[in-house]
Amino acid sequence: MRLPKPAARLFTLSILAIAIAVASACTKENAHAERTPLAEPASPNTAVARAEGTSPPTRARYVNYIANGYAKTPTESDKRYGKGEMRFFNPSERRAKIDIEVHFEAKPPVSLKTLTIDPLSNGILLIFPATFPEVFTDAGPWGMKIVSDEPMIVDHFSSAGVMKDADDFRFRGGVSNVLGQPRASRLWYFGDGILIDTNPAKGSFPWDEIEWYHTLNPGPRPAEVKMHCYYHDGNRETFTYTVAPERVMKFSNDGLVNPGIGYGIKFVSSEPVVIQSERLILGSSSVDEWGMHYHNPRPGVPAPLAINEDID
Repeated sequence: MRLPKPAARLFTLSILAIAIAVASACTKENAHAERTPLAEPASPNTAVARAEGTSPPTRARYVNYIANGYAKTPTESDKRYGKGEMRFFNPSERRAKIDIEVHFEAKPPVSLKTLTIDPLSNGILLIFPATFPEVFTDAGPWGMKIVSDEPMIVDHFSSAGVMKDADDFRFRGGVSNVLGQPRASRLWYFGDGILIDTNPAKGSFPWDEIEWYHTLNPGPRPAEVKMHCYYHDGNRETFTYTVAPERVMKFSNDGLVNPGIGYGIKFVSSEPVVIQSERLILGSSSVDEWGMHYHNPRPGVPAPLAINEDID
């Protein structure tokens, strides 16, 4: 039905007035939005919690493990030494809190004070033993469980071994450098193990090499660990050791494995553990020749591998 011209004109004006009012309201709302800082977007879980009238979930927990710490000041009667540094990088855009639990070889764990790190910052550097001397001075082997409320990159580099002279701190070796492991595992693999024990009279190699293995058991039960060595000549050996709950253990392959023959390692543990390793070099005559020092880190790979094998 066609409206009379006056009525049609009135109807058109009404529609135009409504459109102007709506546009004006939208303009005011947009202007208000530009002046008000945007709130942090709610996650789906937070939105559900608000709809149900419950508290939003707590922030996530991220874990890093370090197993290969070693702190020791050399003396004339005991020339072993160990020192290190640890750098933290927060790659997120929120401030993060970091809680650290230190594990030792023969005493209960110690919790350090909570650390706070700015967004997109690597502003935390711990030096061992200087940063916490009451915890790390002559602590011997140590490991860490590091819990943060944002993802964290943990970079630990260290130097250790035996000094030729207790008061000679000139740099004589390499360093170990490991990243924090995000989880413990019951299976660990190392691709290149070796013990080099040279006969100085033959002069077949300019130095000897041994390896250290550090095992952190962060759990509440003892971990029985089997170290399966697969030599490239076809022979195999298995060594068993136990790490107490919430303790770390360091041992050497010196006098343990067959010298001069490379081997791969499969560690199988009854409990989730973290294993890290270094290779050390020393004079082919003895440690007294020029001491013993880190040569290089030896990274391990935790299960599961791509083959998805079953530990049982």
